[in-house]
Amino acid sequence: MIEKLKNIIKSSVFLSKRQFELEFIIRAIEVSSDNEDYLKMTIMVMFELWEEMDDRTPEYVELLRDLAIFFELYDKNISLKLMFEAYKLRPTGPVICKKLVKYNDEVKSNMHHIISRASLFQSVNSKSAKQLSRVIAEKNANCSCQIASYDELQQNMVTIISAVAENPYSSLGKISAHFQCLLGYAVSAAASEKIKHVQVVFTREWQGSPLLSISLFESRCASAVNILNIPNEIKRKIKFTILSSADHLPSVVSGVVIKLKSTAEHHSSYIYDKIIYDNYPVLFGAYNSEYLNDDNCDYLLVRNNSDTSECRKLYIQPSFYPIKPLTNHLSKNILTAYGGERVKLMLMSLDDEFWNQMEKIFKRGYKWLLVGFNNTKELHSFIPKRILKKYKENVVFYEYLDLDLLLPDIYAMIFSPFIYGGGGTAKLAASYQVPIIAQKDSKSSDVNLFLPNEQLFKSIKEKVDTLISWDDDSTLRTRYVSRQTVFINKKTILDKHDSNLPEVIEMAKNKYQLRS
Repeated sequence: MIEKLKNIIKSSVFLSKRQFELEFIIRAIEVSSDNEDYLKMTIMVMFELWEEMDDRTPEYVELLRDLAIFFELYDKNISLKLMFEAYKLRPTGPVICKKLVKYNDEVKSNMHHIISRASLFQSVNSKSAKQLSRVIAEKNANCSCQIASYDELQQNMVTIISAVAENPYSSLGKISAHFQCLLGYAVSAAASEKIKHVQVVFTREWQGSPLLSISLFESRCASAVNILNIPNEIKRKIKFTILSSADHLPSVVSGVVIKLKSTAEHHSSYIYDKIIYDNYPVLFGAYNSEYLNDDNCDYLLVRNNSDTSECRKLYIQPSFYPIKPLTNHLSKNILTAYGGERVKLMLMSLDDEFWNQMEKIFKRGYKWLLVGFNNTKELHSFIPKRILKKYKENVVFYEYLDLDLLLPDIYAMIFSPFIYGGGGTAKLAASYQVPIIAQKDSKSSDVNLFLPNEQLFKSIKEKVDTLISWDDDSTLRTRYVSRQTVFINKKTILDKHDSNLPEVIEMAKNKYQLRS
């Protein structure tokens, strides 16, 4: 023990620059060689001293990591404390993340691992926790438990499992796109005549604390379902269950399981993935179209024809926005709306060709409204100076606002081919019969799958030329909207929309019988 610790100290690049501290620690180790508690105290005193300094170099992180690994045979609490500090300084380190979760499991062995990992995840900044969330997701997926198995009595049942239990209503009082996406799976499953019961289970497996009121959340879910005008024959099949603890999931699973995933692990359900797959027919759905991992499932539901394969089947979400009467559009406002950082990312991706084309419509009096970023002052720096000089009034930024107030006066909505998402916004815009302009090779299959294929464009030039043609002849815009509305209206008939999910549910049952 002593020699190994001395070697760690002597080989530390961080301490090699602090000769006095290095010699002091070596001497303290030698003096305390027969007293393990004193040895631990020495290291922790030095750790507290280092914490008061501003030195946060990679060499310091490596020393913390090596000391944490050394102490794992002697005191897991020390290992956890040192590795947690190393993680805060290097959250992308794969070894650091794996060891951190391991020590956390062992120190909190009196707590269920899923719960203790959720508490660990909640104690860090989730924006920088991608590597940590991957480690936790993998461990949660392989957790074992006592669980029943699928049988013929469950053929008319579906269990939809979501990790995220959030307020169905946004800060603007609208039903969130996230909740509508989740509910889309439930409605698509319940539209099958063979399915009599659809249970939506919220595990909250990434949350370390309980909901303040489960009954309040359940009532909000029920309220949201009523607002969305879901037909009674579908609505009465759907039930919501919020688990008080994620480890209770095995007791509520029945029928065909649909687990909802996301490219953000902490928005995905991973608990008991493997053992559920061993005992039930399983489909994976996703909150975003770029999720393509089909491990531990019979079929992955994808939202892009190009992503389909033997194990990946197309799924088309319904729309909860009925088509509204067409209004006269007097403005020339072109809208682009994204949540989070995506407006900024889009602007950063634009080239001179894009701005050259946009300049053509700015000359005709069009305005481009960009909605969704919470620091609009920053965005002007991503617009070419020549555009700002001539057309500053033609590019307008809005922070988050109620699109229902804006859409009645929107001439067209344009989506970027470089940005994922936007499906929920496209559905809302389509309900106001706003023409949607999207690109064939777009990353956002959520938007493209919602539109007639013949109305997808090849380039920004095609998009701008179309807008100019509408400006010259308004009947062209009217015909465009008419074709779009006929195509989309079918997706708003919730008891008959062609989602493909009922067929894939039956395929999953058959595949499970063959592999079980």
